[in-house]
Amino acid sequence: MTPKTDGDSISLDAILDAHYKKIREAQNARYLEAQAVGPFVLEDCMFEFSVEKGWSGDSKISAVHLKAKHPAAVLFIESPHCAYVTSDEAATITLVRIRRDKLRGKFHSRMESSDDTLIHITSFLFDNYGRIAQGVFDGPALCGSGAWGDELNRGDLLVIHEFSVDERFRSLGLGSEMLRRMFASKYVQPPETILCWPSPVNAPRLTQAEHDAVKSRQIAFYRKNGFRRIGHTEFFGYSPDPTHPSHAIAAIDDANEKPAEELPHLSDEYLRALMCGGYTFF
Repeated sequence: MTPKTDGDSISLDAILDAHYKKIREAQNARYLEAQAVGPFVLEDCMFEFSVEKGWSGDSKISAVHLKAKHPAAVLFIESPHCAYVTSDEAATITLVRIRRDKLRGKFHSRMESSDDTLIHITSFLFDNYGRIAQGVFDGPALCGSGAWGDELNRGDLLVIHEFSVDERFRSLGLGSEMLRRMFASKYVQPPETILCWPSPVNAPRLTQAEHDAVKSRQIAFYRKNGFRRIGHTEFFGYSPDPTHPSHAIAAIDDANEKPAEELPHLSDEYLRALMCGGYTFF
C-alpha cells in the first residue's frame, strides 16, 4: 500500500523511504548472492588483464592492469539513506611499460611528466638515453650481488607502478599469484626486466618504526617472488629469463641497501630533484 498523509497526498519522505528500502533490498540481495560462494579461496579468483595506451598522457608509455576478483571481496555498506555493495576486486597490479628506445636523449625530461615512482626509479638508475647510469655497478663496493648488468639496457623498461592486495586476503598467496600471472603473460618477455621500488604508501602518516616494518615486509615479499636488489640501491629487479644469474641467489644472500650518500653514481637529474625537495628519504 502506498503511504499517504492525512490529506490523502503522498508524502515526499514516504516516497523516499520506500525508494531507499527497495535499494537496500536489491543491494542486500546482491551481497548475499556474492557471499553464498563462501570464504576466500584463491582458486575461485577471476583474473582480468587490460591495457591502457598513452598512460600518463604519453604515447611512449603504456600500462598493463591485472585485477583479481572474488565474491568474498564484496562488502555491503548501509546508512539511513544509502545502501550499496562494493567492488569484488581483491587485488590489483599495474605494470608500466616505457618504450625508452623512442626517448633517447630526452628520457629524463619525458619522465618528469609522470609520477614520483617513475621519476624516482628512472632518474636514479638510468641516464638521459634510458641506459643504466654510469657508475651504478662500478667496482665491488657498488655491484651488490653482481647479478645485474647490461641486460638492464635491453628491451622496454617495465616498472611495477601500483600493487595492492585487500588486507583481508593477504598472506593467502594472492599477491604471489598476481605476480606469477603477470610474469607469465604475453605482456612480459625476455630480455625485459621488471623493476620495483618497495616503498610504503601514506609514508608521511607512518612513524619511522612503522615505515621500516612495512618496507621490510614488502622487500621480503618481493624477494620471495624472485626479485633481487639492483646493486646496493633501494630498487629491485626481476628477470623472466629462468637462466638469469639473479635466480641463483638465495633471498638471504641478496645485497643490502646502502645510504644514498654512499652511492656516488647518482645522476645530476636525481641530485637536482633531491635538492629541490622532490623526494623524501626515511
